Amino acid sequence: MARRKSQKAEPSDEHLVAFCDIIGTSELVRTGNLSLFVPYDFVNPAGIVAGGCPSLRVAAFSDSVVLAAPLSETTNFISAVSFMMTQWLADRILVRGGISLGALRWFDDEGTDSMFRRFPNLSFARLFGPGLVEAHDLEARSGPGAALHVGESAARFLETRGANYLSSGRRRILNWLTESVRARLPAHLEAMRKDPESSGERKRQVDATIDHLARLKDVPGYDDEFIYQFMPKAPGYREEGARSLPNALPLKRTVGRGRPSRRLTAERSADDV
Repeated sequence: MARRKSQKAEPSDEHLVAFCDIIGTSELVRTGNLSLFVPYDFVNPAGIVAGGCPSLRVAAFSDSVVLAAPLSETTNFISAVSFMMTQWLADRILVRGGISLGALRWFDDEGTDSMFRRFPNLSFARLFGPGLVEAHDLEARSGPGAALHVGESAARFLETRGANYLSSGRRRILNWLTESVRARLPAHLEAMRKDPESSGERKRQVDATIDHLARLKDVPGYDDEFIYQFMPKAPGYREEGARSLPNALPLKRTVGRGRPSRRLTAERSADDV
């Protein structure tokens, strides 16, 4: 094995960490109802954030996404999770997350990374730390509905930022809504609830999501301009494409009309995406 040239690890200083997970994936997989589009619609927003915001670090695996940022990048962190939640709801993907403040380390090694990343059949992210453990636990033990649940340390930190980042009530939930998205959400969520293909459990999750969103205020300092600042930098995106994208973000493409079934079946291939 090649000798390691150097070892670089991001210091395990405190970070804001978000662990986000699709609600109900296991049941969809077991019943064969997982849409062919969900893996793309879920991971792609995280990829856009990673491509345009080098100060943030992102990892995605199966139905989970991890987003981490040093405390100096709080505004970009909030904007990024707001962007991803908007995109996921636009594609009718219910995502629950936990947000923590704690130590996190990404292990990067120049020697092994340069060797292993050449292999198209290997994907990996080396990250460990109390911040990740807490964010995962927050997501796992939270109740139904799409929401971003904030841990105690992260909540105390966000309260010191002088902005209304947190919802009111006993449970601390991150305010991630924008004014434009809020205006379209009621009709969009009602369409999701009335979808004849939705199970009783799916309707329960949508109802819980509606209850969560009723408690949220518009996230401070965030609007659709967020994606303008980094979309042109992301590989494969042109300036004109970035400028036109916000009109597609706020959910209107699925409101008021049925969405064709996009289950993962043998009759459809990835080329249909």
